[in-house]
Amino acid sequence: MTGFNIDIISIIIFLGLVQGIFLSLLLLTKFRRSNIILGLVILVISIQIFDFFSAYSLISLRYPHLIDISVPLGLLNGPLIYLLYFYFANRKYPKNLLFHLIPAAVIFINQTFYYFQSSDFKYNSFVISRNINLPLRDVPDGIMADPLGFRNFGGALIALSLGIYSIFIIRELFNIIRQNKKKFWKVEENSLKWWRNFALLFMVLTAYVILNQLIAENTNSEYVIATCLTLIIYYTSYHFIHNSFLINESFSIIKYEKSALSDQMKNSIKERLIRHMQNDKPYLNNMFSLKKLSKNISASPNHVSQIINENFNQSYFEFIATYRIQEAQRYLLDPDYRNKNIEEISFRVGYNSKTAFNRAFKKLTGKTPLHYKKNL
Repeated sequence: MTGFNIDIISIIIFLGLVQGIFLSLLLLTKFRRSNIILGLVILVISIQIFDFFSAYSLISLRYPHLIDISVPLGLLNGPLIYLLYFYFANRKYPKNLLFHLIPAAVIFINQTFYYFQSSDFKYNSFVISRNINLPLRDVPDGIMADPLGFRNFGGALIALSLGIYSIFIIRELFNIIRQNKKKFWKVEENSLKWWRNFALLFMVLTAYVILNQLIAENTNSEYVIATCLTLIIYYTSYHFIHNSFLINESFSIIKYEKSALSDQMKNSIKERLIRHMQNDKPYLNNMFSLKKLSKNISASPNHVSQIINENFNQSYFEFIATYRIQEAQRYLLDPDYRNKNIEEISFRVGYNSKTAFNRAFKKLTGKTPLHYKKNL
């Protein structure tokens, strides 16, 4: 039995796998639709990375049942990422959602015949497909492991799927940027940058997969793809860590002890802050951020965070939530909006999901939006 192939590439892929599993679990437990969809995307990518890692490191030779466990998932990448962008751009799922999942379902059914084969059969298929200089094992003849004949065309089908959905994803990305009145290469908000850069990373991966199919497919391409998927995981993790309000807030509190703001400067920032929030209502934009708020009132993000903490005893997110919920209460009191559902009102006041809105509303008012509406 050959030994494991552990080198710098396998370590990078493995660390991406661990990071991806952690991030997917974190997102799937944040009960917002956009988080759950992204969590599924990261989970699917992580399983694919594991498949590539076990093949690259030759762990699959010792545990043949791990071979090709993620084959159907290659046809889920495009649809799931498209679903993520479509939902964020339109606040709803596409009408033909199940239609997008049919190709992956067909491949999964076909792949099931392979999954139930013996470990010796899978071992032989792995050794042959990767031209490994190892003796083959005896397996019975007449095995039906690919009834629809898709396994030989799996790479081409995945390339076609990625190419089609890349077009859909770019279209929804432009919708998101257009809704926020920005230009593609001139976005300042970190969230918008992530949406743009995540899509661009996906485009790079798609371009490589397609070129690999058109020019010369080789087994080493799988490891390049695994590395690209790992970079997507790393970038997404960096975005969430870098923009974590818990981390930013903890750093800010430490800096406040040495703050050079005079009382006059504090009062000036506070007055500009309140005036901007009351007159311009920037919080209604669901992409609104501390950085954007600071720019609007000509102050540094750290100083704005300090003013909010010291004067309102709130974090930035609590401060924004207060204004949003107050705006929602005005909508609920307005006779013209009595027939509007709760989800529509939540989007109007800047929330991306009804669940997050309900949680914030109950925290600040002690009632759910529906209970509040019924008792008006």
